[in-house]
Amino acid sequence: MNFFAGMIKYVSFIFLLFLGLTSCKPQQEEKAKVALPRDTTLELLNARISGDNKNPALYAKRAELYINKGKSELAYEDILFAVKLDSFNYDYQFRFSEISFLVGKSRQTKQALEKCLQIKPADTNARLKLAELYIYVKEYKKALALLKEVTDADKLNAKAYFLKGLSFKLAGDTALAITSYQRAVELDQEYYHAYMQLGVLFAAKHNPVAIDYYNNALNLNSQSTEALYAKSLFYQDHGDIKSAVAGYNMLLQVDTANYFTYYNLGFISFNVEKDYRKATVMFSKALKFNPAYAEAFYMRGLSFEQLGEYAKSIRDYTESLKIAPGYELAVAGLDRVEKK
Repeated sequence: MNFFAGMIKYVSFIFLLFLGLTSCKPQQEEKAKVALPRDTTLELLNARISGDNKNPALYAKRAELYINKGKSELAYEDILFAVKLDSFNYDYQFRFSEISFLVGKSRQTKQALEKCLQIKPADTNARLKLAELYIYVKEYKKALALLKEVTDADKLNAKAYFLKGLSFKLAGDTALAITSYQRAVELDQEYYHAYMQLGVLFAAKHNPVAIDYYNNALNLNSQSTEALYAKSLFYQDHGDIKSAVAGYNMLLQVDTANYFTYYNLGFISFNVEKDYRKATVMFSKALKFNPAYAEAFYMRGLSFEQLGEYAKSIRDYTESLKIAPGYELAVAGLDRVEKK
């Protein structure tokens, strides 16, 4: 199973101030007007740009301000203007590549990174970023060619070996992927993502050394839900149910809304413990946090079927089919129960 990695929220006190003012007398209301908060930083920057509209540094600065506010499209327009004003500024071009990628403009990302390499032909950062872009667009040979240039020049660059591992993995060469990831963690023993990738690759081979790599990742981040889930799932898939349950429960202490974990605990209750009532509880918790989880509806329906609660079973099979029309197990389950 796969699972996925928000916006920063803030609370305005204007409403509270308003509540206080409503109790004042009319003449007091005239005296106690509350000014709305203003973005003075942006206003000052806008004013500076109005007075100096050919200064690329000001546009680059405003682009950063927009990025911090989550306004990536406006940031893109500003950083684009900055590079038009000063196309040989490495910093502007590199930031332009990052913001272009953020707004989904891969061609502009590529052009900006190539410009960075024109400005600084030996630059490692631009080369690594360009390799990442090639990986993203599935041009693994081009990525590997760039990464070879990096490791030829710097044999101790852990990130280059990590990206090599990712390229090999996605291209289907797991042996070279493992070799590259292992080299990455040899060079950087705190490379969390490399440990995770190694865990995934060894888990796919049903090799228990996967647990060691997941543990290495957890030593770096003890609350990693990704690592806790992967480790627990390995235990579950290989019959160590006690360890799996312990791991899942530990994960839920970190993330109480992890619906995959509730589903797996329900699956264990159903298939291993044969505790169908407990299974319905776990699947219900999964559905609480993901109401569009077709598999959880199906498994809860199957649990109710085992309990002889056929009306509830029919309801859940039907809900499963609403979410995933044609879901064969749910179709068969519904047909089976309706004949009882």
